[in-house]
Amino acid sequence: MHKSATAFLTSFDLMRNTELLTKKRRASQKNCKLQKLFHFYCKSPEITL
Repeated sequence: MHKSATAFLTSFDLMRNTELLTKKRRASQKNCKLQKLFHFYCKSPEITL
């Protein structure tokens, strides 16, 4: 019983980690557009922030 409980906890941790990763990925996809804008501003010398 103890082994199966540990296995369950491990799989639960894995599931939680993948959930966190997918959330991060979605957030980075949202930030991608913003980052592209920032890169555009950084590349063009006329515009200073």
